[in-house]
Amino acid sequence: MKHAEELAAVPILQPENAEGSAPTGQTLREILGVAEQGPELRQTRGSGENKGCDCIPSQGIPYDAPEAAPSQRPDTPPRQKRISRLQLMALREKLSARELQILGTLQEYHFVSSQQIQRLYFTDGSSAPANSRAANRALKRLGEYGVIAHLDRRIGGWKAGSAAQVWHLTEPGERLLRLNAAEKLPRKRPEEPSPQFLDHTLAVTECAVALICQHRDEAEHAPNQHRIEPERKIEKIVPYPAYTFSYGGKTSTLKPDLYVVIQGPDYHDHYFLEMVRSLDPLSKLLRKAQAHLNAYKSNELYRQLKIQPYVVWVMPDKREMEAFTAAILEEMPEARRFFRIILAEQLAESPGLLAAEELCLECPKGPSKTKRRTN
Repeated sequence: MKHAEELAAVPILQPENAEGSAPTGQTLREILGVAEQGPELRQTRGSGENKGCDCIPSQGIPYDAPEAAPSQRPDTPPRQKRISRLQLMALREKLSARELQILGTLQEYHFVSSQQIQRLYFTDGSSAPANSRAANRALKRLGEYGVIAHLDRRIGGWKAGSAAQVWHLTEPGERLLRLNAAEKLPRKRPEEPSPQFLDHTLAVTECAVALICQHRDEAEHAPNQHRIEPERKIEKIVPYPAYTFSYGGKTSTLKPDLYVVIQGPDYHDHYFLEMVRSLDPLSKLLRKAQAHLNAYKSNELYRQLKIQPYVVWVMPDKREMEAFTAAILEEMPEARRFFRIILAEQLAESPGLLAAEELCLECPKGPSKTKRRTN
């Protein structure tokens, strides 16, 4: 014990500093910071858990250590604080009618780009850049409220700017829209979509946006030969409707991409639109076409809608159109009575082509030299 006290009092020489001043002596007790602790902290040899410690305090050498950060995986996003029902009700009163319409569009179409939102709801600005900035401000504000969010990936890459962002509803956004819902809807959890699913969903949204914008432009400007006549208007666009039917002793569900109703002076035209992407295998398209044919034969759609809608297949290019037409005419020729086909670029330019007779399925002129993937 006496030897330990003498050792702690021995001065320790430090090397000269850069300015050449004499070294200063400092004892081991002063270095450890226990010079003023007093004899009450000394532990006798062989006492309990501090066995072997003579003069170092039992709590260890004091130092200013930073607080340890909570353990969290680096790839795990921080958990957002849950928004209560009362907060959602207060937020709904704060939102404008246009912002509520944006939320409704995201609920119906699942994924919508900033550019599509701008074309639908921000068209009264002084210029196209002004409309784009107004749309981006509204989307950013809704994102700060926590009711919408955008995907990490952008359509067209980072060079496409904010117009390429793809937005979707968050869980609080779904709950906000269900506050006054007449029926209890199933809760949807946002998930990261696959590239193929996102491409198809955005194509469906783009088709609906093109139809709505063409109808709006027709009402504002004089119609020409490529537009719907003035007395025709789009009455209804329903994305992803579901119809249950029974055929051949089997119950199935038909889910077209869009259900469109165009109203004329004394008639209504009904269409099911199916968006075809270049990566869709032919076997998948034929299964969907067979489902439409079975629903037609079951007569269930006529009971529910009081009419049999035309089925319009929107193809990405002429090569896909010729291959699909040949396969339909070969395997289910009776479908030509209510199947129609159109290119996506034609539909974007003129939705009036939905009723054109040239959309009827006909055998392509000459054999096609290109084969479509069948896997």
